[in-house]
Amino acid sequence: MAGWVLIGYTKKIKSPEPTFVELAHIFPYSFGNGLDDDICQTLIGCLQALGLKNCVAHVEFKLHQRQVFVVEINPRLAGDMIVDLVRTACGVDMGKIAYLSHTGTPWAADLAINHTCHAATAYLYSEQTGTVMTVRTDGSEQDLWLRPLPRYNTGNLTSSDDRLGCVIATADTWQSALQKTQHIADTTVISFGEI
Repeated sequence: MAGWVLIGYTKKIKSPEPTFVELAHIFPYSFGNGLDDDICQTLIGCLQALGLKNCVAHVEFKLHQRQVFVVEINPRLAGDMIVDLVRTACGVDMGKIAYLSHTGTPWAADLAINHTCHAATAYLYSEQTGTVMTVRTDGSEQDLWLRPLPRYNTGNLTSSDDRLGCVIATADTWQSALQKTQHIADTTVISFGEI
């Protein structure tokens, strides 16, 4: 793979148009039907053509009728909670890999990809307007990340800034991990009040 190593694919689930706000992520994801290797080779060809070296790369693409359409190639870590999903699902510390890459330090020994589970995140939001005072989950085993509270909520999901936080959960399959996080998100109690 000429110096590039694919850590894995992340599936993004977005809100409908016109906002397309990311509502959930799944890692690792497989496109099945032998597509994973074909996609990887196409993306590595793009990275080589750009001449990127000594870095990690975040690559976004669309897949239509088995054809890859590149949306973004950036020499940076993935955003949102994707780095946490990767660490949770396969133990790879992307921050450390990025540091080692940028400093020209060999990193192969630090890249033991061990997909022990699938991880998913569901972002928390509310359609209610007002000041969010507390956010409570049902106590299931998961990681919960929240923006600082109290926080004013517009009730409109127009950008990632409108999300209140997220929950990360794991399971044996990506479908189960996603179902688990979505259940937790759906049963989360968001309380409103006044400061």
